[in-house]
Amino acid sequence: MSIVRVSSSDELTGRGGGESSDWSRSSSPSSVSSSYLERPEQEGGSGSKSSASGGEMDINEISLFLLQGGVVIDAEPAGGWLVIGGYDWASHEVGSYEPDFSTREELRLWAERSYIARDGEDARLFRLGVSHPNERVFHGKGTHIEDFFFVYTYLFNQMFVRVPFTAFQSVVLGRLNVAPSQLHPNGWACIQAFVAMCSALAITPIVPIFLHYFNVRPIAKRGWVSLTSVHDCCLFKPYSESFKNFKHRNFKVIIKEGGRSQFHTEAGGPLFPFYWKRDPAKINVVLVYAMTPVEIESVKTIDALSRRLPARNLLAFNVSGRVSFHMSSSQRAVVEPMSEKDITEAALEFARRGAMLAWYLREFADRRSAGELQAELVAEKKTVEDLQTQMEALTLEHQECEKKRSALQENLDETRLELSTTVQQLKDAQQVDRLADELMKANEAIEHEEGFNKALRQAAFQLGADPLAADFDIGQDVYDGKMMSVDASPVNEEAVGDEDVRPAEDDDECYQ
Repeated sequence: MSIVRVSSSDELTGRGGGESSDWSRSSSPSSVSSSYLERPEQEGGSGSKSSASGGEMDINEISLFLLQGGVVIDAEPAGGWLVIGGYDWASHEVGSYEPDFSTREELRLWAERSYIARDGEDARLFRLGVSHPNERVFHGKGTHIEDFFFVYTYLFNQMFVRVPFTAFQSVVLGRLNVAPSQLHPNGWACIQAFVAMCSALAITPIVPIFLHYFNVRPIAKRGWVSLTSVHDCCLFKPYSESFKNFKHRNFKVIIKEGGRSQFHTEAGGPLFPFYWKRDPAKINVVLVYAMTPVEIESVKTIDALSRRLPARNLLAFNVSGRVSFHMSSSQRAVVEPMSEKDITEAALEFARRGAMLAWYLREFADRRSAGELQAELVAEKKTVEDLQTQMEALTLEHQECEKKRSALQENLDETRLELSTTVQQLKDAQQVDRLADELMKANEAIEHEEGFNKALRQAAFQLGADPLAADFDIGQDVYDGKMMSVDASPVNEEAVGDEDVRPAEDDDECYQ
């Protein structure tokens, strides 16, 4: 049966993007794309093998497959404790952590639930093994016959790395001159996030561009090597501010003889350091002027992005429906002899089945959940409509209130104007009353004076006396046979008293 492998978020670090150097990988049949993939066969051997299970499902005789487990696990190391020396340069902290996996069974239980290899072909290239009790992650090959390297479990469960490493991962490790377990988890997160970002931008991930943004952080003691951002080019937030509980969780990846081509160069050297290095490489930042035009364009595209992107989210990046095909040499031998007509017919058949599956998903898949969602959607629409109606009613009410407020404001303005006019009229009326009273008093004084003058003229006419020559004084009066001042005359006092008790005029005609 042919198998179509559906790649998940961890598959974005596939086999592309290497560069040509001493660390470059030799081409392999397993790196060829667009092929059929057979179900992995069980491989015999002295060791226990983790079962290949997990993500497999048959739909219309097409198996959608994600390899889980499927890697041979060696038995515990035989013999006594190894005599290991010469590692005084290594950090005491690293040496203080004993591996959690002390037996093959413990490692098998973890491996069966984990994705270590991409497929069955890759799973046949290596084995897994546990360490000696006094063996540490920074120890070298020693007396071992086969090459191996240590890895931590977080590399697979959190960083979605697969063995064999991709060309890009191998070249980065080679340029940094560090073993896989020597690179700090946040450093691996930078590599994986960079690959995911390049995948989203349709950029080929290559080391010069990577080292334009990242460099090796200097360390005082020989512990885990960290990567640091260059200058102001901080692309990603750290995957974790404090990685914990990973330092005990390590095991060996043992390279089989038949898998050397995936881990070694044609000359026989390792594609990347298998064992910890005393002195990691001192990397110079790759400047733009030293890049090719294509690399410069890639840098411009990356520089247009926001800084401090979340590395954790990029590692979980997934292209929905992404399908990756893998070809072994035996499978390629089946496909290559096919004629163009046969390949076209096969492609059309798969396209027809793909359309059928898409139609099935649209028409039948998860109808119950779709019905529930539809009911929720109808309820939400009803709620929105009710709220819309309430909002329209409130809007109309608000408009009516605004009209009433405007009318009341106009009435208030008119009332204020009328009040102001009335107050002014009242003031004018009071002023007229005062003037009329003063005029009346002036007329009375004039009448008194005119009456006296009449009396003088009559006296002058009757008696022939000159009023101007005689001692006539308008300011005096005769009372009781005596001349006296008008003010002191009793007659004048009685007149004044009469004026004081004179009745007041009608109150209705008085203005205060």
